[in-house]
Amino acid sequence: MDIWAWVQAARKGLPEEESALARRLAYLPSWVNDQDHARVDAAVPEMLADVRRLGLPWLEVFVRHWRLQSLVFHRQEIAASLPEAVALLERAHRDDAKDCPQTVCVAQDVCASYGYADGPGYGEQRIAVSEETLARIDASWPCFHCISSERISALNDLGRHEEALEAVETALSAMRDAGHVIETGDFAWSRSEALRELGRVDEALRVAQRAESSAKGRSFEREKVLHVVTYQALLDRIDEATAALPEWEAVSDTASLFEDWCEAVYLLARRGAEGVGLRQLPSFAIAARQLLDQGCPRDAFRIACWGAEIAGGFGRLEVGRAFLDVAGRARRGLVKDLGADEQLGHATRAVDAVEAPVLPDSWEAFDAESSANGVSFDAAVAAVRRWPDQLGFALNVARHWRAQGFPQASRAVTEALLAANPDSADAWLGVGEAMRDEGDWEGLAGLLEQAPETADLHVHWLRSFLLEQRGDRPGAIAALDALLDTGRAGVGAALRKAAICRAMERWSDVIASIDVAIAMGMEPGSPDWDRIVAATVLGDWAVVRDGCARLGIELDDDAGPIEEAWGVVRVRYPEDSDHHSWAERTGPVTARVLSIHGPGPERERHADRVIFEPVPLDDDREYPLFRVVRFEDGGFESFALDGENPGEAEIQRLRDELGALGIPTRSTHSTQYLLKDPDTGASHPGCYVRIAVPRARPDLRGVLNTALKRFAAETGARLVWLELLEALGDSALDAQRALAERWGI
Repeated sequence: MDIWAWVQAARKGLPEEESALARRLAYLPSWVNDQDHARVDAAVPEMLADVRRLGLPWLEVFVRHWRLQSLVFHRQEIAASLPEAVALLERAHRDDAKDCPQTVCVAQDVCASYGYADGPGYGEQRIAVSEETLARIDASWPCFHCISSERISALNDLGRHEEALEAVETALSAMRDAGHVIETGDFAWSRSEALRELGRVDEALRVAQRAESSAKGRSFEREKVLHVVTYQALLDRIDEATAALPEWEAVSDTASLFEDWCEAVYLLARRGAEGVGLRQLPSFAIAARQLLDQGCPRDAFRIACWGAEIAGGFGRLEVGRAFLDVAGRARRGLVKDLGADEQLGHATRAVDAVEAPVLPDSWEAFDAESSANGVSFDAAVAAVRRWPDQLGFALNVARHWRAQGFPQASRAVTEALLAANPDSADAWLGVGEAMRDEGDWEGLAGLLEQAPETADLHVHWLRSFLLEQRGDRPGAIAALDALLDTGRAGVGAALRKAAICRAMERWSDVIASIDVAIAMGMEPGSPDWDRIVAATVLGDWAVVRDGCARLGIELDDDAGPIEEAWGVVRVRYPEDSDHHSWAERTGPVTARVLSIHGPGPERERHADRVIFEPVPLDDDREYPLFRVVRFEDGGFESFALDGENPGEAEIQRLRDELGALGIPTRSTHSTQYLLKDPDTGASHPGCYVRIAVPRARPDLRGVLNTALKRFAAETGARLVWLELLEALGDSALDAQRALAERWGI
């Protein structure tokens, strides 16, 4: 069952003026799998408006399903996804949509939403929904994999691991019989989790290490790393696991990875891995709080308990208690206990084992002792409770609470301070920053209306966050300008303005803002890269060169545009999130595209000159992947030569001949590309050559056609070049189409 065929047909059937919608429909799944959730959120409302305007209910189900894939499987925003999934299930079963293949996927969205809300708690219900849905389809459907995964995940959540392993093998066997190409990533996490819980951790590690998936993008690769690290930790391969453990920033935009990352850290911390545990606790707090806010209490509960144990193990009483508070709130959201009380009890004992600090009898004695010997955070918190009138000290404690990832605790301290010191600008700022970090934007709006006169600088600062959150970027910039105009602002205000201008592509303002920060004494660092990008877009090579000098980047010459050979990289256009282009890097943030992508829905990228974001999208050090910011069209169109492989020497001869004519080529090879002789049934190796022709030289189309006809005649290979013949209106097109259909080219 090809559940995508109807989507392709629907896209092709759209009116010509709906080309933007057609492109978005093509790319939406890739945006989701590549974690480009901001693009999903930006595109979906307009896509839904378009498909509803055009009266296309099947496409409405498609678009809403893929947004749910983003919300549920990647971001785990269950508080938002669960009502939407239920509503979409109702929409999908109306008469005008019930026959859409995507309605099966909607059942998965509902099942998964309940799974993330409380997987074990809703385990039996998830199995029932999965089995009811599987009864409606067979293994020829791609949905069979997804729904089977939901059932197997529920079995694991309920501790039925032997059944889960058996279900994996049954599903894979059915998929093979239905003609699916089986990848090592199919059911890899379900299988490895079951093996782990059965004590077969070495087998679980091998499954995770071998897992590959051609369709799930960066999300799959990140998940794979975390599974491998977890199993290595369980096998006491600590050095390997610690070296491979990603930093929090690598997963912080994908909530579905939070629990895996936190568990890997927890396991390594328990085994004494160097540098692991205490340093990551603020990220645990962020993860637990975010998941709890998003409607995922089970994952939040586990992470908070792990955080409490780690804190207790490092002798951090107050942070441990803060984690226990989060765990207690999450515990109240669980559907069933299923071992939760036992885990909470274990975490509580770890924290209770930490001795409380003993304070001197007076503030003066404490202040003198702390000035001489320093003070632990636990002692500082206890001191604030005993001597709440020490404003400056209490504010430092509040700041440390925020740094630990607990804005609620910071807010409690600062609100008490503000109540006792209503004219204190610092206390007011402390409350406002805690509200900002909590995401309490309504509270912050109210606080801004009650600011003391002494808080003028802080008002501008916090208002910039509130306005940006509300989508008013110009207003946020105006607030920062007001702050900078006082002459009392710091580097942070200038850099914040630069970041907002960067998002708006106000390149001159980016440079000007970072120049202000440099004048204030900013050390060389990542803002210099933003300045280089902005200057490159504007062609201000003097600023680019100054930025390189600040960063210690040596250049071949002293003036003018930078055009050097810096090696091969990969670049990804925002609208091409399902693939990348190979390119020759020509400067700090510039490259020239080498790839030829061949005919397709988008224009050819070959020879484009691109400006890219300097931060790589992946961890490949040899060929890093960068996101394109701007490009200058390379001026090529492309065609494909497809069919029987006449031999590598012959293909290279053709490439040399065309190259001499100014027609670049790229060939791809795969031992799996075989053509079957319709008469004998024998298999023949296939070949696929992408050919680029300068659009400014339309005469070369005919030259290319002649060369390909001669090449096919000389080699006797069954070859077709349909797009070129169609563009030329050549009479040979019908014969080649027949050949392609007969040979399966």
